[in-house]
Amino acid sequence: MSTVPSMTVGKAISMLRSAIVNARIYPKGSQMVEATIKSAHQALEICLAEASPIVISDIQGKLCFNGKELAEAKDFRPFLVQQEVQSLKFLKGVELREVTALIDALGKRAGALGDHQKLAPWLTAEGVTHIQAEEVEFVELKKGEVVEIGRASCRE
Repeated sequence: MSTVPSMTVGKAISMLRSAIVNARIYPKGSQMVEATIKSAHQALEICLAEASPIVISDIQGKLCFNGKELAEAKDFRPFLVQQEVQSLKFLKGVELREVTALIDALGKRAGALGDHQKLAPWLTAEGVTHIQAEEVEFVELKKGEVVEIGRASCRE
């Protein structure tokens, strides 16, 4: 019987969050930053081996995976909100350099992605193909207008 705890998507996303925080605190290329990025990448690889793709969504103010709230990784949500990202999709085959690029982008302040004001085009410009981002788009409605929209919800 294995005594090693299984890797969950929540733990992997929590590790991704730790890597972002460390990248903000410590100098780029430091051992602390590199170690947490590698750990986050390995955790994502383990999860992707079991289920691919992994879609992490911000639904009704909650961080969700497959419609279930990721309570253990709720502190990751502000990084998505800051870059106006509705969801992140991780695909099997994700590379360390792609995770590094994502961590770099999510660690930046809003509007600090250079020529690419949004995360999706920034990831594309960085050659990231195994991580996709969907941005939030705000639509103005006037009182009395009726719009039919498919609704996503997050079960607790």
